[in-house]
Amino acid sequence: MSLPRRPAAIAIILVLAVVVILLAVEQMRPRAPVLPAEQASALGLRMAEAARNQDTATVRSLLEQGADPNRPSQDGTPAALWATHHSDAATLKLLIDYGADVNRANRYGLTALHLASNQGEDELAEILLRAGAKPGTPDERGETPLMMAARGGSAAIVDMLLDAGAAVDASDKVHNVTPLMLAGWYAHPEVTRRLLAAKAKIDARTTLGPVPKFTPPGFGNGSHGDGIVRGGVPPQGQRAAAPGGMTALLYAARGGDLESVRMLVDAGASIEQGEANAVRPLLMAILNNRMDIATFLIGKGANVNAADFYGRAPLWSAVEMRNVEYPSDTSGEHDVDRPAVLKVIELLLQKGADPNARLKEYPPTRNFLMQGGSLSWVDFTGQTPFLRAALSGDVTVMKLLIKYRADPNIATLRGTTPLMAAAGVNWVYYQTYDEGEDQLIEAIKLCMKYGQDVNAANSMKVTALHGAANRGADKILRFLVDHGGRLEDADDQGRTALSWAHGVFLATLPAVAKPSTIALIEQLCAARGLQCEGSKAPVKTGPGRTAGGASSGGLVRPGGLGGLGGAKPVNAIVRPGQQQRGRAKRR
Repeated sequence: MSLPRRPAAIAIILVLAVVVILLAVEQMRPRAPVLPAEQASALGLRMAEAARNQDTATVRSLLEQGADPNRPSQDGTPAALWATHHSDAATLKLLIDYGADVNRANRYGLTALHLASNQGEDELAEILLRAGAKPGTPDERGETPLMMAARGGSAAIVDMLLDAGAAVDASDKVHNVTPLMLAGWYAHPEVTRRLLAAKAKIDARTTLGPVPKFTPPGFGNGSHGDGIVRGGVPPQGQRAAAPGGMTALLYAARGGDLESVRMLVDAGASIEQGEANAVRPLLMAILNNRMDIATFLIGKGANVNAADFYGRAPLWSAVEMRNVEYPSDTSGEHDVDRPAVLKVIELLLQKGADPNARLKEYPPTRNFLMQGGSLSWVDFTGQTPFLRAALSGDVTVMKLLIKYRADPNIATLRGTTPLMAAAGVNWVYYQTYDEGEDQLIEAIKLCMKYGQDVNAANSMKVTALHGAANRGADKILRFLVDHGGRLEDADDQGRTALSWAHGVFLATLPAVAKPSTIALIEQLCAARGLQCEGSKAPVKTGPGRTAGGASSGGLVRPGGLGGLGGAKPVNAIVRPGQQQRGRAKRR
């Protein structure tokens, strides 16, 4: 009888050794008494609740008595998930030793591996994978452990899951978000690096959702009402942003992950692929105050004139970001690094950004801004970067734009000029950052230098004086009057500057009186021979004097009719502190 060949003999010996080891391990595994199913389940429920309460001693005791290790707690969560949730490796190992199924999910389809991946628990993830956890199991929304690891940021867990066979491009059922997108979204560049090494798709896009309809003006609480457009141009309202179309690069640009942006671009990600509203990576970075990423993308040749559906181009958006109240945890001025944004503005202009590109539609409201002012007061359509800079008194940017051939005389589509914007028309409380009245006056002077009229009116017949009175800007108001501003001019609701100083209800803000502005206007009226009587009716001196009636804060020149046209009802004046719906009642 011949002996087996040497290699075959070695293989047989190795197999036998493995079997012996496995048997030895099995013999070492804790043994619990086998109980009737009902009794084991009852003990298992108590055991799961003990795991929920982090009572390891009770968990051990009940397992030793024969508790079912897979019996979930009252809310459907198995004990292994509770141990993972509490980052309790000892209890998790104990449960596994007593036969817990590590792939048992809760009622949302989440397994212990999902939780460990999401929490970045490297040790627990390794324990679970060694115990047979499946790396690609989706929860009820289609999210896999790899997706949660990408969100949680553990590169080690990502490596473990990929080595265990997790699908690198798995996505959820609803939005089609991939692990690579999540890595950029939550700014985890090391995860991005590993996913790219695993050949993740770099230009995958999230699911495109339905395009919202335009909301008619005046719909809902009125914060986007007809307001300023009553003068003629038919408003189509406002359209919310359409969902979907996001890429990993767009997520990284939005999340401020410059390192991931670099890696994605180097790997071939398109810098011109926009989301559902045509927001491309450069614009996405600027809209989210990510100026380092914007600078990088400009250097890579991004189109500096690519605007989104609303007409927001990178240049206008950078001017807006430099001059918006933007809360964050940074220490920058009004939480924006204004010098950094200025560098981006100049870089955009150097690369050929159109200084006269205009907004087309009302942009989506920033989700952090207070809905504290009527956007019917703000005319976005047709705004240029120069007008937006004027609104905040950003003379530095205004002059820079003129240097690059900006037209300083382009008004909005409804006739609001840059001078009117600098005076206060379009200003919104707690949303519009400005450099103070002195700089706003400098902005007005610059606009006057290019021929803008201090008495120009927009389609609602609102003038610069009305804007200054509304915001209580006394220095600006005095400057305008000193340069020919007419205090008696009324808007198309019959409201003079004094009416605006007494307070005008702007859809979502109550009327707020500006006492110092009221006093100033009355003083200026007296100095110019105008008779104004606070919130009383307009009065005309001499023959044909008009008796009182409407609450107007009106003004008239001696011997002539006022801007309200005699005793015409005004129906738009609000007393200090008064709130109302729609138009004011006549008094």
